[in-house]
Amino acid sequence: MFVFRRILINGQMYRQGFVLQLDLFLSHLARTYFSSQPMARFAHLRLRAVDQGRETQAVEAGVAVDRPRIHLKRAFPPPLAFVQATLVCEHIPPSAGRGTLNLALAVLGGVIIVGLLAIYHSTQKIVDFSERQSRFVSAVTHELKTPLTNIRMYIEMLEQGMARDPEREQEYFRVLEAEGARLSRLITNVLELSKLEKKHRRRTSRRATLPR
Repeated sequence: MFVFRRILINGQMYRQGFVLQLDLFLSHLARTYFSSQPMARFAHLRLRAVDQGRETQAVEAGVAVDRPRIHLKRAFPPPLAFVQATLVCEHIPPSAGRGTLNLALAVLGGVIIVGLLAIYHSTQKIVDFSERQSRFVSAVTHELKTPLTNIRMYIEMLEQGMARDPEREQEYFRVLEAEGARLSRLITNVLELSKLEKKHRRRTSRRATLPR
């Protein structure tokens, strides 16, 4: 495969580029970026070079898949648009910590619901500040979704086996623990703010003498 560009130097047209050996290039891509990854144990990759709709070279890596249920196909961006990748697999194996992570996610979801119910109950008692409370609930919901979104993302990464080694997997668990603590702090702050507003609205009475 010839990859080149035209350049003009002193009024003279030149072609600058290189010759790409497709078999070595595709083998290097498969060996470097796929064979060493965890997904190579349950997925099959096929890299092929296409010239005007005709396949000129192909390299395969991974395990054999008889009945693929997941099928992904992508083309490389220019100037390597002639390279196409096809990834197939029967199923994605679950992560070892999937049950624990799902339980933690359910608990966090319950805590979020309790927090939102507490906010809603507080706003019902504050009639004079209904508009401000509405904006407050919207902002809190957005802040609560941010750590929850990160937790779901890292859970999916663990389920898909994107952690290359136990150290990386432990790093993902640390991130999940930090996001869970962050979510707990946000809910605690919300509940504390609700208590402060209740104290602020508490009325005090005292005796007084009215003039006749």
